[in-house]
Amino acid sequence: MMRPPGTLLIRLARAWFDEGTATRVFEPLIADWQREWADARTASPARRGWILATGLAAYLRTLLTCGGRDVFGVPAARNAVRFAIAFAVALAAGALAHVGPLFLAISRLSPMPWTPAALGRLVVEAAPLLVALAMLPAVAWLHRGALHRKGRTALQFTVLGALATLLIAGWLAPIANRPLIRQWMIEYEQHLDRESEARRLTLAHTVRALRPRTLDERMALELGMPGQRTLPGLWSLSGESTALGRDPLTTLALHRRLQWPVLAFVLGLLGWTLSAATKASPARLGLWWTLSSVLMFAATRVPTEVRFSVWGAWMPVAVFGVAVIALAVGGRSGRETTHAARAC
Repeated sequence: MMRPPGTLLIRLARAWFDEGTATRVFEPLIADWQREWADARTASPARRGWILATGLAAYLRTLLTCGGRDVFGVPAARNAVRFAIAFAVALAAGALAHVGPLFLAISRLSPMPWTPAALGRLVVEAAPLLVALAMLPAVAWLHRGALHRKGRTALQFTVLGALATLLIAGWLAPIANRPLIRQWMIEYEQHLDRESEARRLTLAHTVRALRPRTLDERMALELGMPGQRTLPGLWSLSGESTALGRDPLTTLALHRRLQWPVLAFVLGLLGWTLSAATKASPARLGLWWTLSSVLMFAATRVPTEVRFSVWGAWMPVAVFGVAVIALAVGGRSGRETTHAARAC
């Protein structure tokens, strides 16, 4: 026998809102929806489909309304400090775990010694990923020790983290990368002029012969690439059409840039849900962060035709979104759900 609609959705509401909101707002809404569904059991399939669609729309509208209401307000100073400390620790750990091995691997393969400008480029370009991954342990730690109304506090900082990720990925990272690119090009030219071994490298000689001759020309070429443009510039560039149509690489870069704040929000929800289901100890936070990094890597290991498509750009968001819903729906039932909701 098919379960009435809303059975799983009420678990989502209890997982992400306090008990008062779930009891006063969501339970009556879903009860009316289920009653209307039961009354229409002999109706036509079109009528039952309409009831299902309108009920789901009402639930989503209420979810957004309650979530938007909880976002506004000034969080307690202690909660802000707790989130900031956990976020900084996760960010530093992410830089060591992700940028460190990449730095060592490239430094062994590159004939040019690494400089602060080269390392800065690597860190700046990895910043959106590091910020998004730091959201999971930071929100989980905040949810564990918030002073009051943990659900509201966690939602506030989840939205704040998503907005910060949008600012970093859309503006700060491309702008901060520009002087680093210029400095790196100067250092690279100096290295080629100084090292006879580097000049004899076929690849380095070929690249040097093909690229523009002046530093300003090379800077213009580098900054014209989609990855170095700010979000508004990338948006306007993706709307331009040429004789061959729109540039697929520009469209792909735009979607990849937009997926970072959405991914940060989803990972914040995942940390919130995990912390609500079990105690967020430091060891568990490290384990969750490690698993999320592995899952992030696995989500990008898709066939080439998918990876370089719009669907491939949003694949990590889809993977973590399914994980959030699965944990929120299946992580609690009956008495466990009620007990955890009261703790929020």
